[in-house]
Amino acid sequence: NIKMNRYDVNSEYPYAMSVMPDLIEKPVKKSFQEYLKMKPEEQEKYEVIYIFDSITGEVKPNRLPIWYDPFTKNYVSVVNENKTHLLFKREFDEMCEWYDLEYSIENVLLYKKAECRYASFIYENYELKRKAKSEGNIGLQTNAKLKLNSSYGKLSERCERNTGHYEINPETNAVHFIQDGIEESFDSMLNVVLGSLVTAIARVWILSHIREICGDDM
Repeated sequence: NIKMNRYDVNSEYPYAMSVMPDLIEKPVKKSFQEYLKMKPEEQEKYEVIYIFDSITGEVKPNRLPIWYDPFTKNYVSVVNENKTHLLFKREFDEMCEWYDLEYSIENVLLYKKAECRYASFIYENYELKRKAKSEGNIGLQTNAKLKLNSSYGKLSERCERNTGHYEINPETNAVHFIQDGIEESFDSMLNVVLGSLVTAIARVWILSHIREICGDDM
């Protein structure tokens, strides 16, 4: 007998791309203490990644577990990360709203921020999708939607890719991919960081709004 409200966030990843900064130049590695000694206005020039040696803790009272364990594929109430773990500062700050954490940080990575380069691409295709939908142009609507939904995935392409060929199964006539090997390319390592930033911004946006809507008791 409890009323439940469901909120749907439309095009969350494209939205994150439209507001996130671009990251330029090579990252600067500093000790955590060196970073803390930087002036706030200097810190603000960078997107910061914390390199944790360990993170442990428990979910706060009246909060839901939001820490994802990739091994159990569950959201866990108890955090016990005893190996190197990387998190954007903005996401760690949000996690501290949900968990009582103890942690050890030796180093940080600083990526210099620049003006967002993706906003015009997002707005152009979002407006194209909206207009095509109102005109009943399904083909154009689908094209714009695919570009919006695949753009952030392109940013975080894997460095390892399976190589191979396709063969037809003579019994079923189905086409199957046969892996021959793996090729590596690290040319787009920065893109992996950008892709991770997209999802981090999206998570922080959603979690902060859950706190805003639900208050102290979830």
